[in-house]
Amino acid sequence: YKIKIQRANNFYVLKLIAPQIVLSGLSYVTYFLHPEIGERLGFGITLVLAVFAADIVATEFMPLCDETLLMELIMMLSLLICVVALFESG
Repeated sequence: YKIKIQRANNFYVLKLIAPQIVLSGLSYVTYFLHPEIGERLGFGITLVLAVFAADIVATEFMPLCDETLLMELIMMLSLLICVVALFESG
């Protein structure tokens, strides 16, 4: 008998990684907004909160282990990009 076990990679990519990449990409929109518009800061704060919310949801799908997972690194990088864009626009 042969047993083949496979992880559902598409689920993790579409539900966890792709939204983080989109949120990181959206953080650059603040650079193109006119400086006199008051929504630059609000938009940046909303993105940071969205990254935190995605992080909370993603922790339910990740295994508990002592090692740093790739998904954790992607989330930290996404949060860093959004926070830097927030400070630059504020």
